Amino acid sequence: QKQTKTTMLFVTHDQSEALAISDRVCLLLGGTLRQTGSPEDLFYLPAAPEVARFFGCDNIFCTPDDGKENITAFSSAQSDRCNIGEKIFTIRPEDIEILAADRIRSEPFQQSLEGRVTAVTFEGRMTKLTVDIEKTPIAVLCKRSSFRIGQTVGLRIPEKHIHFFP
Repeated sequence: QKQTKTTMLFVTHDQSEALAISDRVCLLLGGTLRQTGSPEDLFYLPAAPEVARFFGCDNIFCTPDDGKENITAFSSAQSDRCNIGEKIFTIRPEDIEILAADRIRSEPFQQSLEGRVTAVTFEGRMTKLTVDIEKTPIAVLCKRSSFRIGQTVGLRIPEKHIHFFP
């Protein structure tokens, strides 16, 4: 296809394959076209919470709408809607930085949140952690994790990786 520069329509249920071979992706969910764009746009800039979840991001949150794109407080959005006066955002699990609690206190970093690890799942290249912060579960992916259930950890959510839904 690249050699002949021929446009092709390729239908697949394999997310990795679609992202790897495509210049443009059209995502259908439940028979409805949800988003069209580059693979990077669908993965990092999903148009809706359903698109984010399809690409493995369950971190969907609500925050007060103060007219700015920052987070001062947030709560988990199990549905795809927030209350009036709130806006909805996501952050990919691999974009969250995690530190042991003793390092938070000795090396404080801006906008850190403290929570407790409630689940650890080894997934090969990465380990998926669930960290509860004030009863809000946050998924975090990290390499070679030595974190354990019950451990207090600190999370930093870099502002540049926060994505507010339109």
